[in-house]
Amino acid sequence: MSLAWLNLILLLLSSIICWFFYIQSAMPAIRAEKYGEKAWDDCKKYRRIASFFMLILIANITLWIWIPVPELSWNIHSNPLIPQLLGIAIAIPFSIILAFALKDAGRETFEPKQDTELYDGIYNYIRHPQLLGRTGLTIVLTLWLNSIFLLIFATIFLGIFVPTIIYFEEKDLIKRFGDSYIKYRERTGAIFPKLHRSNEFHSW
Repeated sequence: MSLAWLNLILLLLSSIICWFFYIQSAMPAIRAEKYGEKAWDDCKKYRRIASFFMLILIANITLWIWIPVPELSWNIHSNPLIPQLLGIAIAIPFSIILAFALKDAGRETFEPKQDTELYDGIYNYIRHPQLLGRTGLTIVLTLWLNSIFLLIFATIFLGIFVPTIIYFEEKDLIKRFGDSYIKYRERTGAIFPKLHRSNEFHSW
């Protein structure tokens, strides 16, 4: 087996493993009903595992520069500068969104905490700004690599990853915060702001 095909297989496996463990890490309150308080520590471990495989996934995508699969080596454009410039234009707003999301979420980004307080900031406008930022930057990476295959792969992967993460994470957030989160969800868009919403911007 060539290094290029091995890299592709690792790309697929790391995607699935990252997706699986991120879902597990997003449900501490639900898991606590079955496993008790240890579920919170377990979810911290699952989040770290998911983050590790996300790094592996990014590395596999990046390695495509040097070891693309010849049969799948299709360019987005004959001039690589065009998709790269488009990627830079897209990267700027998504980087800003992700930076604000990480700041406002704090340590909850990396480890679910039982005593987490409700967020403010960018979360007053969209419920999942981290997912939005990371989704945009993943697409940007495929543009920089000028790869149609990676762009298609990322679109399919994110099309599965994002809605399933939102589904399981919000089930857990409703369990944790009850009616407060339900009301917050009604007035706030998942990954894009709602056009018509309440002027209340204080907390969930």
